Amino acid sequence: RQLDIDNMTWLKEQLLIGGGYERVIFDIGAGALSDLNVLKVMDRIYVPVLEGDSVKLQAFRELLRSKEYIDVGSKVKYVSVPICHYASKVMMDFIEKEEI
Repeated sequence: RQLDIDNMTWLKEQLLIGGGYERVIFDIGAGALSDLNVLKVMDRIYVPVLEGDSVKLQAFRELLRSKEYIDVGSKVKYVSVPICHYASKVMMDFIEKEEI
């Protein structure tokens, strides 16, 4: 299913108001994101940067510089992610250091 801004706004509100959460992290792949306006709902946006992603990353940065998404660009933090298992000590140390 494709996410849209109305779905994401509703979900975020439900989790923050009714779920007793202080923070909610959404892991959204590009395939599920048909409308970048969904990112406007987010307070912070972490974009993982992996080796070899320079073309896709440059295209994303250029898109965020457009008038429509200029407010989204200020929320983005690019993070160089180590290539390792998600539950490894290396990853846990990285998460603590980055305060994600």
